[in-house]
Amino acid sequence: MLDVLISTATTVLGWLPGWVLLALVAAAVVAGMLAGGLTRAATVLLAVATLAGIGGWELRDLRQADADRQAAQDLSDAVQAARAEEQAKTTAAERIANDHATRQKDTLDRAVYAERAVQRLRDEIDRLNARDLPEDAGAAAAAREARAARGLLGECAGRYRAVDERAQQLGDQVTGLQDFVAAVCRAEEADER
Repeated sequence: MLDVLISTATTVLGWLPGWVLLALVAAAVVAGMLAGGLTRAATVLLAVATLAGIGGWELRDLRQADADRQAAQDLSDAVQAARAEEQAKTTAAERIANDHATRQKDTLDRAVYAERAVQRLRDEIDRLNARDLPEDAGAAAAAREARAARGLLGECAGRYRAVDERAQQLGDQVTGLQDFVAAVCRAEEADER
């Protein structure tokens, strides 16, 4: 019966802080002793039982506080890990973008240099082709063949330069994509661990 009373009192008054419950029990014990309604043993038993109930309640509160603190720490750790991962991905993406921009600039520089070389070749071909044909029929035929060969050489050089420029652009694109995939795959592998 006393256990039920203590349990009910602890449940009903459980929303009160422990020090308030202690003050109420002390007041009840003193009032009971003064009124003579409680024996000394019953008073001590009631006080001990109430203190045990309050202690249990406080222990439950401490356990809940520890669980709440641990949950908050776990959440904080998860947030920090997510931020670090996001920062790593952002840094990798920026590095990849910078590397790609550098490769594009280098490709453009090479294309400009190649175009200038092809233009110098064409200028030389034009200079050579501007010469007068020799009077001799055999020499004139050879000169015309040389003109045709030089013209084909100039045309092939221009096309070769265009193919090389496109190949360089595609190579830069593939390299950038490979860097990006490698960075993303490393990040995903780290997430799985």
